[in-house]
Amino acid sequence: MEIEEKGASYRYALLLRQIKIPPVSIRGKLEVVPKARALQLQCLHYSNETPFLLEDRWINLETVPEAKQESFVTIGPNDWLFEKVPWSTSVAEHIFSATNADERQAELLSLAERDALFLLQRRTWCQKKLVTYVQLYYPGRFYQMQTIL
Repeated sequence: MEIEEKGASYRYALLLRQIKIPPVSIRGKLEVVPKARALQLQCLHYSNETPFLLEDRWINLETVPEAKQESFVTIGPNDWLFEKVPWSTSVAEHIFSATNADERQAELLSLAERDALFLLQRRTWCQKKLVTYVQLYYPGRFYQMQTIL
């Protein structure tokens, strides 16, 4: 994990777990019909007990129905999906952008409202079926992205 690779301690906390019909904007991202139910998870990831990442994830239950049974209390959705969904046949779309923290995001990430956030949106498919849509919010002043090609 990224945090532990830097020598910091990692902690995960589940904030919200609910199965519901997603809002219209999310249904389009999940590629589901209007009455389809999906699993929404909101989680906080910590580095040395400092909030490092706010995760807002939707899992397509038509593609991954076993997610209904997982509590996600002790394992984060990314790790769980990595174990359950074969990556050898997966495709991912990434969108990188900047945004400002709203009141709730600021509170959860120990920031001031309107502070800069680095936002990574990712959709993942497995065998042409959409698995998940996630929005990952990183405090802008603490986050640095590095790629090696």
